Order: sequence, then C-alpha cells, then structure tokens
Amino acid sequence: MTFPLLFSYLNFEARKENSYIEIGKNTWINNNANFISSGPGIFIGSDCAIGVNVTIFDSDFHPLDPQIRMSGQPKTGKVVIGDNVFIGSNASILKGVTVGSNSVIGFGSIVTKDIPANTIACGNPAKIIRCITAT
Repeated sequence: MTFPLLFSYLNFEARKENSYIEIGKNTWINNNANFISSGPGIFIGSDCAIGVNVTIFDSDFHPLDPQIRMSGQPKTGKVVIGDNVFIGSNASILKGVTVGSNSVIGFGSIVTKDIPANTIACGNPAKIIRCITAT
C-alpha cells in the first residue's frame, strides 16, 4: 500500500536587514508553518519535529498604543528552540521565548514564556504540566 505525500506552503520571512531564521540539521517542519522574523531572529535547533500550522514570531509587529500602532516601534525578542523539541500542530511561539531541548509543546498551545528543557507544556498560555525523564 502506498500513501500520498501531501505538499503545502511554508512561509519563512526575515523582514529586516538584521533579522534571520536559522534551522538546525534534521529538523522536520510540517505544512503551513509560518515563521516571521522582524526582530533579532528565530533559532531552531537540530532534530526538532514541528507540526502543521505552527507559528513562530519574534515581534509584536505593531505597538498596542493606538496613537502609534501603525508607525511606532514594536516589541521584539529573540526566539530560541532547543534541540530535539516537538512542537504540536497549531501551536504558536511568541517573541522572546526560549523552549529548552527535549521539550514538548502541546497541540494548539500559545507559548508566551520560557519553557525549560525536558518538560511538557500546553495550554493558552502554555504551562508546564510535567517533566520528561529518560527511560
């Protein structure tokens, strides 16, 4: 039996001269990923598995203040995803977040704060639900 291989688009944007996206070796990124760097960059380690519709941003893109929303400087923060991280489908990783190596981010989670290595986090906002121990 054969299984069809589906293709879809991935959107990777480094919008400013000093912005960039770096992806380590053997990292798998599924359909409809959307990674946009308009700040100090997005760094994804090696051996990661990234699900469908995952979004990673290193910027708010617009300030909250309505007087300067379209012309002001947005808040930015480097995003770092460690090695061997599994990010479930429909998750969002926001500016300034570090996800430690070997961690798992649950389906549909919104990560607004750092997640330590070897943990499972999920929810909106994502919270640590348990530690991962080697078997």
